[in-house]
Amino acid sequence: MTAAPLTVRALARSYRTGFLGLGRRSVLGGLELELRAGERVLIAGPNGSGKSSLLRILAGIESADSGEVLVFGQPITALAARRRIGYAADTCPYPDELRGGEALALAGRLAGLPTSEAKRAAAEGLARVGLAADAGRRLGVYSKGMRRRFHLAQAFLGQPDLLLLDEPADGLDAEGCVVLDELSREAHERGATMLFASHVTDLACERALVLFGGRVAWEGSEAELRSLAGGMLGLYRELATCSATA
Repeated sequence: MTAAPLTVRALARSYRTGFLGLGRRSVLGGLELELRAGERVLIAGPNGSGKSSLLRILAGIESADSGEVLVFGQPITALAARRRIGYAADTCPYPDELRGGEALALAGRLAGLPTSEAKRAAAEGLARVGLAADAGRRLGVYSKGMRRRFHLAQAFLGQPDLLLLDEPADGLDAEGCVVLDELSREAHERGATMLFASHVTDLACERALVLFGGRVAWEGSEAELRSLAGGMLGLYRELATCSATA
């Protein structure tokens, strides 16, 4: 039996807060999730619901307090598992002094590509997202939209099997959104599995989840998500009311 692209079991994460960090705020509490091969899943939720924290943990960038993350049956701590992941963060992980081409080539090397192939893939990736002319510019002078395009080039570099995209449309202009749609469609056609964390509900997906209180509080199809009475805001208010009266 082929292992699922992503399996999450009893995942918990909290952060220190308050005076001297003596308190703790839980953002994920026993979360369970499994993605099927080739599936596109949208994760929504209000600010602070744990979407970005979840994706950082799934990408191996951040550690959970407890729980298990398996990528194609391997623990996320395994290098082979992380190299099958393409991750677009909500912030740039590279120093501002690096030039776009250098940073993307570095990402390719970290993904296991030989140096020459990493440079070639970096050049092709920047061209694909419309940043070919900006390859020699420092990341520190990139605009928000340019940084988002750079993140997309990084995530799709090397055609990963599992894509984790954190607010991929944020800061993109109309042309950038077309690039995102094309990259996502091509990845879906080659069988990649994708997980989007976004407030935007018009991203193509087979399944939608809503995080609230550190858990999956709602699950349905893309059509069901769009047809919610009162929209996403109405759902958030309903969940908040239920949480307050529980």
